Amino acid sequence: MGAVLPERRVPRIGILYGGGWMVTDDGGSQNPSSVSECSPIAVFAYNRPLHVNRLIDSLLSNELFSRSPVFIYCDGPRDLDDQDAVAQTRSVAHQRLGSHAQIVESEVNKGLAQSIIAGVTDLCRRYGRVIVLEDDLVLHPRCLDFLNAALRHYADDAAIYHVNAYRYPLPPASTPNFSRLVSSWGWATWQRAWINFEPDATKLERRIREADLISVMDFEGTFPYYNMLQNQAKGKIDSWAIRWYASTLLRGGFAICPNVSQVSNYGFDNTGVHCGVSSIFNVELGTASEDWPPQVAEDMLTYRQMQAFFRSMRGSFPRRVLRKLKRMLLAS
Repeated sequence: MGAVLPERRVPRIGILYGGGWMVTDDGGSQNPSSVSECSPIAVFAYNRPLHVNRLIDSLLSNELFSRSPVFIYCDGPRDLDDQDAVAQTRSVAHQRLGSHAQIVESEVNKGLAQSIIAGVTDLCRRYGRVIVLEDDLVLHPRCLDFLNAALRHYADDAAIYHVNAYRYPLPPASTPNFSRLVSSWGWATWQRAWINFEPDATKLERRIREADLISVMDFEGTFPYYNMLQNQAKGKIDSWAIRWYASTLLRGGFAICPNVSQVSNYGFDNTGVHCGVSSIFNVELGTASEDWPPQVAEDMLTYRQMQAFFRSMRGSFPRRVLRKLKRMLLAS
């Protein structure tokens, strides 16, 4: 199965299955410095034990993991067919991490969007920042170093809302750079930023339209993010990420991105709720630079490379496959 961390005392948490995930014993917020110098890690899992096992392997390869508060949110089964896989996923989490992680098991199926919104809101309130991982990711051994360093460096920079761990399959850059696009594949944020998350997609759609930001949101027509926001408003998809992207865009916020990807996404193997089989998002991992850019401004070279990547998606797949890829990109 792999390495198991030795037992370590963690803050006692009371589990809630209704309005929220957890409360501390005294009902108050924890002082981050009294718990750990490292940011808390939130892992969201469902019914893929092999994926969770692989993610844990990569987490254990990160030196900072053993010094980080860890919370694993396990969603409940949607139906009887899910129960065995959900139970196996939870068993892997318990066996691999022992008492190092606080494992939070929902009795009902909340869905990924609701689970992430609730978990991130709660941990941001308690710690002031959070690192967020889904179960289909594999991390570079220095991924947590990069995410924690970025969270420290930009902690008080109101223009930065998000830290990306994933870099699209673009030519590598020499240093980190800024982008308007927030990635849902391994990321981090702060309480000061997350309080601006707007869950109402109808409001967001109207504000994006009134602010004349549709083209900006869509990378000048190369990817239909605004259409995804419309679909969220109509109830056709359930994506926390498209709402977070719209929320940050309306405020002129940026994401800081690694010069080389810190995570790989292995969810495109036909096992995920929104995923089919694809290799278009495959990337090579490497140690990220921490030579932060001197000015906060979108990197236009990376922006043009992103546009070219989106155009290549549009021209490389049958329409049916492309629709599935679009759902996978932000509709998790």
